Amino acid sequence: MTTILATGNKRSQVPAGFTLIELSLVVMILALVMALAAPSFVRSFRSALLGESARNFATTCQLARLQAVSQQINSTLHLDLEQQVYWLSQLSTNLTGDTPEPMTIKWVELDPRVRIASATLADGTTGSGAGQIVEINFYPNGTCDGGEVIFRSHDESDAITMLLDPITARATVQLPTQP
Repeated sequence: MTTILATGNKRSQVPAGFTLIELSLVVMILALVMALAAPSFVRSFRSALLGESARNFATTCQLARLQAVSQQINSTLHLDLEQQVYWLSQLSTNLTGDTPEPMTIKWVELDPRVRIASATLADGTTGSGAGQIVEINFYPNGTCDGGEVIFRSHDESDAITMLLDPITARATVQLPTQP
């Protein structure tokens, strides 16, 4: 179909749409952008998993301190480096006068993509191998044993070091030192 313009020229109608070459170029550009951005997203996701593990550990330490102070009984945070779990326990206070037994207050299983690489208490007691359970005690006066716990991504590319202050019983992230 042809149309005649007001100037008297004839114009043929061009079909609307994109050519195969134009669509192919757009797809290639999108693939290139995705290929460049994917590693950044993976690193960001790994860092987010480590950050979540560190926050969860800090929250558990706060709970341990709170339990010890409010119940006036020691709380113990157990870190199992073989099973990659940690849990908070406290001796149960029963009214019958029987021997108190440990009661688990909180149990945390780590995401499989994150692991506890090592745990070191302030007195030098360390755990970094299979079969190691490190125990951090929290006392009724608001203090604890103190120490350092290192969380690593499973592929060993990223790590977060948590420091546990023996006076305040507060867990904080240790910032990496600049060379």
